[in-house]
Amino acid sequence: MNNLKVHHIGIKVRSIATLILSFEMLKIHISEIEDHPEVGLKIGCICLNNCIIELLEVTDEKSPMAKDPLGFNHIGLLSEDFFSFYQLVADNKEYVLVYDIFFNAQGKKIFFFKMKQEKDILYECMQA
Repeated sequence: MNNLKVHHIGIKVRSIATLILSFEMLKIHISEIEDHPEVGLKIGCICLNNCIIELLEVTDEKSPMAKDPLGFNHIGLLSEDFFSFYQLVADNKEYVLVYDIFFNAQGKKIFFFKMKQEKDILYECMQA
């Protein structure tokens, strides 16, 4: 059942717009900048070889991320066996579900969890 892959890293930033020029000077393009008012976020992606970096900008003070600090936010995992992995996390006392299963903007099922011994690291699991 170990079919997890790292899909992306989420980074909370003050403003995606102010970063565009700085990244372009490095020949790095921020693509797929989208507004997601349902969660109070603007999300931009940087794709580097096999690595995706999500830039997360809070656009609504009611966003679940509004009080999170700037910088590293989460590790995004991709699972081929999403529901089995969800059940493994939900049934194990070593983990805490932060957000139960819901659909992301691309229509994929996701959930968030933390490990009890490392509560500062947030994981997102997305259905492949």
